[in-house]
Amino acid sequence: MIEKIIKWKGVKLVFVCGKEKERTSDLIYEEIHGFSKAGRVEKIFGKIKAFSLLSKEVIILPDPGDDPEELLAFFNLFSEVIMVVDSKKLKREKELASLLNKKDSILVNFEIKDSIAGKRMKKFLTYGMDKEADFNIMDISEKEKINFKVSHDGSIVPVWIEKESDLEESLNRSVIAIAVGVLLGINLVKLTGKMSE
Repeated sequence: MIEKIIKWKGVKLVFVCGKEKERTSDLIYEEIHGFSKAGRVEKIFGKIKAFSLLSKEVIILPDPGDDPEELLAFFNLFSEVIMVVDSKKLKREKELASLLNKKDSILVNFEIKDSIAGKRMKKFLTYGMDKEADFNIMDISEKEKINFKVSHDGSIVPVWIEKESDLEESLNRSVIAIAVGVLLGINLVKLTGKMSE
């Protein structure tokens, strides 16, 4: 019953893969929940109390490691799946990406785009420090906080984040959260402003 309502309402799923999937999912939730009715879950329906999700527009789920066939049925409940690949160990990620269809989108690190590319879908976007990335991380400086700029679709906006021990992972998580917000139709300047608060 709950699954039918989720499908009828056109809820979107943000599905996060990679070794930092939990922290990345948390940051995506923090970044978008003020702009969209978002819910963060750990397991797919049937294993969670899904009643609280009926009012949500977006559900964020880190890869629970379930069987791909079970995940395919789960993906099909949503109006769109946005798959985030924050990983360089790609065997499982490639298998999961093959479950996506033309209504779905994928966001991957620019360095691995050729390993995942090939399937037609709504959007295939990249992030990273390469200037050709769709969400390009640039002009990084470290002082009391980390300051960098994100370039996307002709716009360049500044971002400030707290320092963490692994600079690259911290930058990647931050730009992923911003990119997911953009994919959900949220304004880039508002997203970066919220992250910098």
